Amino acid sequence: MNPTFPAFIFDLDGTLVKFSAGYSHRYANIIRDVFRSYEIEPDEEFIKRIELYGDFEAIIDLIGDRWAEYFWFRVEAADFALRKELMAAGEITIMPGALEVLGMLLEILPPNRPLSLLSNTHPPSAFWEMWQFNLLPYFKRIYLLNWNFSVAKPDPSALIDCIGEYDQICSFPVVYVGDSAGDAEMIHRACGLHPELPVTLVQVSPAGVCPYREDISCHLIEDLRMLPDVARQIISQS
Repeated sequence: MNPTFPAFIFDLDGTLVKFSAGYSHRYANIIRDVFRSYEIEPDEEFIKRIELYGDFEAIIDLIGDRWAEYFWFRVEAADFALRKELMAAGEITIMPGALEVLGMLLEILPPNRPLSLLSNTHPPSAFWEMWQFNLLPYFKRIYLLNWNFSVAKPDPSALIDCIGEYDQICSFPVVYVGDSAGDAEMIHRACGLHPELPVTLVQVSPAGVCPYREDISCHLIEDLRMLPDVARQIISQS
């Protein structure tokens, strides 16, 4: 019996690209500084909503619809400059073996299962990283927040749209390769909308922590270079 090949969809930051521990703190400071220019002092929970999920609606709630897009543009510009600085300093790097892993997957998968990328990363930063690390040639479909979708993960809308570009929803297996609680929550919500959706999270966790959710199919790997073996296992079971 021939296997039904899954579609592989990747996160970017923390999955294919590795960040130093200091990035998150400096990004949060960017958001604080931009808010303070509007004479607004956001609390830490609010900062986390923006930092983790790009919560555009939360920005509108605080500063109004008229200024929200300009706010986000300023954050994106400052974040892009920060990433370029950290990349030059070697504090943002490609994950070890990432290009080899992507190449192996393209050899395993048929032409109707090209690799896709789905990320909350701002488009200027995402394309800069992919260009710098030669990731662009590996992806046929790229979904980025505030580029071709507007509601951030963990909302599952972009994931469902991406899956729909391959074929009819629920007619083939899907593998999302990510690293965060938001990725697991996105899959949980997608399965809530489409209970028959055969989607699996492959969670890249160097610390080897337990999966963030137990109610979704999940493979935990400590190193991205373990992915081809997991992919073959998933394909053999399809």
